[in-house]
Order: sequence, then structure tokens, then C-alpha cells
Amino acid sequence: MASYNTIENISGDGLRGLSDYCKFEYNLVKNFYVANANHDDIFQSWSGGVNGIPVGADTVTGIEIRGNTFISHTDANQPLVSQPQAIGCFDGTFKDWIIENNLIITEHWHGISLYGAINCKIVNNILAENSLNLDASMVPWIKITAHKNGTLSTGNIIRNNFCSSMTNDANIGTVDHNVISKNYTAYFVNYSGNDFHLKVGSALINAGSNVATPIIDLEQNSRLAPYDIGCYEFGAVSTDIQEISRPNTIHVFPNPVTEFSRVEIFSNLEEVIDVEVIDVIGKTIISRNEKLIQGVNSFNLDNSTLKPGMYFIKITGAQSKAMTRFVKN
Repeated sequence: MASYNTIENISGDGLRGLSDYCKFEYNLVKNFYVANANHDDIFQSWSGGVNGIPVGADTVTGIEIRGNTFISHTDANQPLVSQPQAIGCFDGTFKDWIIENNLIITEHWHGISLYGAINCKIVNNILAENSLNLDASMVPWIKITAHKNGTLSTGNIIRNNFCSSMTNDANIGTVDHNVISKNYTAYFVNYSGNDFHLKVGSALINAGSNVATPIIDLEQNSRLAPYDIGCYEFGAVSTDIQEISRPNTIHVFPNPVTEFSRVEIFSNLEEVIDVEVIDVIGKTIISRNEKLIQGVNSFNLDNSTLKPGMYFIKITGAQSKAMTRFVKN
């Protein structure tokens, strides 16, 4: 897992996902520089290339790319500006991927490109041209096409996205509730300032589908049905930490959780705390104790007994009291 990182001032690829079931969540990757003739990718993946397997002759399974902000460059005066491909995956097969709630700002065709995709989801992303380089001839697209060996892409979902262009093969799966436009100022708060929250009256509000799409947005706020198109939900309900008293803070990630999640707590002192997971009607589902040290503490939480829904995790100690909410899919 690569989560909550800032990667900037880059020559080459920003992130690579070459193993199965990797997660890339809530990262900021920005400011690419030209160093050689090789193309740069903000995120790149390919199959094979190891153990005698040719590149493009294997499968990369279960990659999740969620809640990231990818920006080619943020300074109009930056020298040696590169025009990186965003999510460029050309040597599949890519199977069971989830690409959701990402903000992608670049000046290249390959906004999200999967060559050889099976049962992948591309949902609730925003792809836009970088306002610092509108003279560029390329605009970022969403594209699913056949594997380079000719094998067709099938069973995919492309839904609730905003992009400047879309170019897919026929019969790749389901493509619906997407908006294709370059009129950014009509939809977003401040295009030139890279603020892609939805403006009041935006036609993207309530225009999305609630089916097979994320229940939270890029800021991990709960979406309100009917869902909006793009990575930000207008009027979303905050799921941020609700601290009862300082100095303690508590984080749960990923959120929504799967069978297991990671809980991180910062404490100013050593003590034993009670940890409770409580459902929305106030019933305690999980109860355990943890010993805190001064500083950052973390432990795994087994969520396998939880049914899908919203829960609260509460910590209580002599000096530590905090609570936050999370969602089990």
C-alpha cells in the first residue's frame, strides 16, 4: 500500500504498480520535469518482464487507485516542463482493477488508459487539461482498448466520470453516466486554481449513478444519493475525525474498510485504552484493550464480523477520548 504521500519534482514515473493487489490511495503526485526522451507516467503498470515472462504476457490483478491527486505541473514558470501520461497501462492484462475518485490534471492523451482490461472499474474520476498549458494539442482521455495481442477487453465499468475525451473499443462493458466536456468553468469552482469542487448549479450534481460506485468521495466524505459525477460530492457529509478531547487523534484506513483495517492513534502519554466499535444504533460490536506509548501507535482491526454499513470507533482512557466513523463495504 502507498497512501497519503506527496511525491513532487519528478523525472520519470511517479508511481508504479507491478504486483497484484497493490493499493495507491490519497497520494499527491505533481510537478514533472523532462530529463530524457522517454515518456513519463504519473502512474504506470505492466505485466510480465520477470522470470522469463515477456512484458505483456501475464496479468496484474486487483490494483486499486483511489482518491489521488495527479497534476503534471503547478508553476507556470517551471523549467523543463514534462507532459506526463497520467495512468498509462499498455501491456496488460489488467484484471479486477478499481480506479476511483481520482483528480487528474495533465496535458496528455493518456489520462486513464488500459490496454487489455478485464472486469475493471473506472468510476467517479475527474480528468482535465492543465490550465497552465492550454496550448497543448493533447487532452486527457479515458480509454479501454484491446490487449496488444488482440485479446478484447471485457466486463468493465466506466461510470460517473468527467473527462475531456473518451475513446473506447466497442463492447468493453458498461459505459454510462459520464460527462465529456472542456467547458471546465461551467462545472467547477475555480478551474485555473485547480479547485474541482462542484460549483453551485453544476450540471454534475445528482447526475451520477449509485450502482457499483464509491459511497465516499476523494475527501472521504459520504456521498448523498443520487450521487454526483466526478471525485467531489457537492454537499457531502463529513466522515472526518470527531475529536472529543485533545491531544489524541485517531485514523482508520483504508476507509471504507475491508476485512482488516489499520487504526492509528497519536498519544501524548502512556496508558491503556478501551477500543470499541459501535454500530449506528449504539450497540458495541467489538471491544478490546490497547496499550499506548507516547507518540504514534497503530494496530490492526479485524472487521470480518461486521456487516456492510457505517460504524464508529471509540477510544477511551484516563486521558484519551476520541471517536471517528468508518464504513464497511
